Amino acid sequence: MPVEEASPYAANAFRTLGLSVRASDRDVRRRGQERRLQISLNGSHPADLERNRAAVAALGHPAHRLREELYAVHLPLDPVPPAIDSADTVVVSSVVARLARLAGGGSDEALHDLAVITHASVVESNDLDVGRWSSALSRWREVWRNDAFWLRVRLRAEALVDDGAVDAIVGALHDELPARVLAPSAAMVAGLLDSGRDSEAVEHYAAILESGFPADAVEQACSTAMAGLRSQANIAIYDARQLLETARTDMVGDSSRLSLALRRAWARARNDAIPPIDRMRRVDQDRAEVRALSDELAELLRSLGVRLYNALEDGEAALAALLAAERLATSDFVRQHVAENLRAFRSNLAPAWVDARAGVERPDPASTVSASRGESLNTQGTGAWQGLANPDVRGLIWLLLPTVVVIFLAARSILGNMSPQQQPSAATTVIDAVGTSSARPGPLAPTATVTGSLVTAAAAEPVASQPPSTQDVVAGASAAAARAADKSDSNNVPTSKAASCGGEQNEADSATEFAIKQAILEYDQLEEQAYLQLEASVVRVRATEAIVAHVASEVAYWKAQGLRPESRLIEAKFTSFLRDCSGRVQAEVTETWKVRHLDRAGRVVRDMGELVIPQTITLVREDGRWMLDRVHFHEDGKSVGHASSN
Repeated sequence: MPVEEASPYAANAFRTLGLSVRASDRDVRRRGQERRLQISLNGSHPADLERNRAAVAALGHPAHRLREELYAVHLPLDPVPPAIDSADTVVVSSVVARLARLAGGGSDEALHDLAVITHASVVESNDLDVGRWSSALSRWREVWRNDAFWLRVRLRAEALVDDGAVDAIVGALHDELPARVLAPSAAMVAGLLDSGRDSEAVEHYAAILESGFPADAVEQACSTAMAGLRSQANIAIYDARQLLETARTDMVGDSSRLSLALRRAWARARNDAIPPIDRMRRVDQDRAEVRALSDELAELLRSLGVRLYNALEDGEAALAALLAAERLATSDFVRQHVAENLRAFRSNLAPAWVDARAGVERPDPASTVSASRGESLNTQGTGAWQGLANPDVRGLIWLLLPTVVVIFLAARSILGNMSPQQQPSAATTVIDAVGTSSARPGPLAPTATVTGSLVTAAAAEPVASQPPSTQDVVAGASAAAARAADKSDSNNVPTSKAASCGGEQNEADSATEFAIKQAILEYDQLEEQAYLQLEASVVRVRATEAIVAHVASEVAYWKAQGLRPESRLIEAKFTSFLRDCSGRVQAEVTETWKVRHLDRAGRVVRDMGELVIPQTITLVREDGRWMLDRVHFHEDGKSVGHASSN
């Protein structure tokens, strides 16, 4: 949004009509008619006519008029001329000096007009002097905190509206002022970032943080300021994830298409996701949404790096992706997984080769010799296999060869007794064990659990999902809960069996909490559509296959009944976020849903009213995204309001 459009002054009704705040209703109507006639004689531009109509309408509504008065000059001709040009620095400086003297003498109206004039001047002149912007914001902060001024506003409100509405109107004007005043600053930062002027954007962003306004208004302004970069990063992350998912599911066995998809995913993440997130981190690396987005990209890059190495044996690209993930990770969970993958990477390749490309300097003489050998033998072998050119490594392989053969035979025996769905996972795990012990290239595990000094690698490829049994099925959410409430048993939806890692739960960090809230609320929106459309696949982008399968069973139930549930989330209250040693997060949340049952013609056949649904939601990470994996409804869930059937 351009700075001018975010300004509370450009379209101010008094300014549009050229009237003082002391103008009567009759003055407003007469000036509106005069301007309409003038606009018509000059060519009747529709936009001008609409601005004139909107200004007259705003001043005809008491509450709206009070808002327009708040952002207009109050004092008469002296010291503020009626048609002051905010871009005329000479006139503005003279007016500001006179107003400052009056404000210093205790005039709250002069204090207000000083804020209006100084802020409008920097907003409408596109002045980049961050000092002037900070000064203008501080003027408005003084007005916002000035009791005498707000008493004046209250008295004015009592003259315009009924007594019962005064508190609400004045309170709303006071509460919304910080966000309206900060909006032009947010637009300024967004515009500077859009034009690549990051250093200036950082200065104006800091002025927002230091404005002294309430945290919610500052948060809103900061979010608006980085909306453009956030959108770029989100789109690029989504595209890269889709390419990675396609490579995982649709191209197994087609090496050329697999290679193309993985390299396109890496290019999209490297060129279009990393740069905007790096820029967001330079602006405000401590911001919760920046940390969450950075962590999401880090997890995606980690998974992508593993795939680049396992599927393509592209050590250069895999290492670059893992190092980028290491730099961007913000949560302990993702940092740990990236560190484990990098350790496995170093064990599978010549360590000196990895360290040289990672920019790691090792003063150890033996490491120096190994590094020099790697460089000198670079023309003899590249990528994952160049470590084998080292005579010491070859000697180690011959020494461990009998062990490798034994493990291989054991693996073949194990695979012979496995189902086809299990084989890819088990084979990958065994190969990883061989690769780690013999220093030959082997697959990296996307995830790993550290137990003491032992690293147990998870499968590099997911096991094909099996249809959930009645005992293992996972709860959907609102519609399933509505059915449960309808049967007077809110805890009758079975939950899946959690794999225990034997570790205690700890509170999640703020970035994770932010990401979890986003994931749950996004899933809730998707679920509303899934049940309304009777299409379970809608929730897939935020749910594991177990959840999708359960929603599908619920959809089948509703189709069989000839009904369609219409659910709408009213509110969600989050109380805790606990993370276990496997990385899963359990969120305690109480959601309130408005639920109705419709027939095929769209008629309401049952109104469930508002359902208050306390629940524990378990989420897991898949390809850098938090996905709903289980939902457990608690017994104290209850129905609020009138539930009736027609």
